[in-house]
Formats: sequence, structure tokens, C-alpha cells
Amino acid sequence: MAKINFRSIAEESMTLSRLHNGREKLETSDVVGKPLTIEEFDTAVSNDGKVFAVFTFKEMPKKYYNGGLILTKMVNAWAAEFDGDVELANQEYINSKESVVIKLKEAKAASSKNNITLVELV
Repeated sequence: MAKINFRSIAEESMTLSRLHNGREKLETSDVVGKPLTIEEFDTAVSNDGKVFAVFTFKEMPKKYYNGGLILTKMVNAWAAEFDGDVELANQEYINSKESVVIKLKEAKAASSKNNITLVELV
């Protein structure tokens, strides 16, 4: 019988995305204005059932970032090219050696004056 790593199984069961494992969470204020190269991506489901994107960046490999609406739409669009399979899309992205660099900017929505995060492709 294969040896079971109970700690690893426990860690995986307690996180929403495999990209969270062993990494610290980045806040938007940590990444605003910085060009960041997407290293890997995934999706996760929050407690209220909303799907959101998760990223790691080449510049900060020991950290992860939970993306908002626009970044989640981007990941969903990539996954749609692979019949909705986010893992396959991520693997193809890694294998392609292509680099997608983003830069986030905080702004106010014109209609509601709520804080929003704009995403720019660099």
C-alpha cells in the first residue's frame, strides 16, 4: 500500500484552490500599479457560490491573488477555448511559454462611485 501524506491531503481539503496551498494571499493594494506576469491560474468557488479566478505571478511566486470580475471573465474565456476545462487551459498556457502581463489600477465607478479595479494588459 502506498504511503499516505495526511498533512498534504488535509491542506488540499481546506483550500478553495490548489494555488492557495503553501502561499500567502495578496491584497489588491499589494499589486496595484505593478506589472505582473501570470504564472498559473485556477478558479475557486466562494462560500456564497460565486466563482472567482486565482492567480500566481512570476514576480511573487510564494503568493496568490484572488481576482475579481474582469480577471475571472478572462480565465473563463481562456477555459472556454478548452470546453470549460480550467486545468487544461492552465496547462496549455504554461506549455505555450506565452506571458500575459497585467497591471491593476484602482478607480471609482462613474455610475455608483463604488471602488473598482481596472485591468490593463501590458
